[in-house]
Amino acid sequence: DEGPIPTGDYTSSGAPAHRPTNTTRRNLTPSADNEMYGRGNFQTHYCPDTDDCSEGCPSQPDWQTIQDFNELMDEYPDTPITVVP
Repeated sequence: DEGPIPTGDYTSSGAPAHRPTNTTRRNLTPSADNEMYGRGNFQTHYCPDTDDCSEGCPSQPDWQTIQDFNELMDEYPDTPITVVP
């Protein structure tokens, strides 16, 4: 359960993933066409330590950048996010 997020399309509900101390997460739902290799539960999230905070999720060490990205996803829910190799 490591390495980059599998390629393909993902959508976000636009709602924050609920965590008491972290509102920068958004759940990503893979397209049924994606080959997920048994992996799942991907989220976008803030990650101050890029060497040790994610097992493939799209993350960002700058808090404001991930907030801006998540706000775009909130504004346009269900818009596909395409991950390419």
